[in-house]
Amino acid sequence: MNPTHDFGLFILRAGVWTAHATDETLSSFLKQERAYLADSLGLTVAIFRKIEA
Repeated sequence: MNPTHDFGLFILRAGVWTAHATDETLSSFLKQERAYLADSLGLTVAIFRKIEA
């Protein structure tokens, strides 16, 4: 997993959605992306902690 690449995809998807979404669908999308991003960051932190240990 490449966190930088994942974040780039997040920005790209958010940009596409922003261009075509209503406020309601955008809000739903951002909630999903926030959860996805938190999972990705959590996994990255866990990997680094394991490497340091």
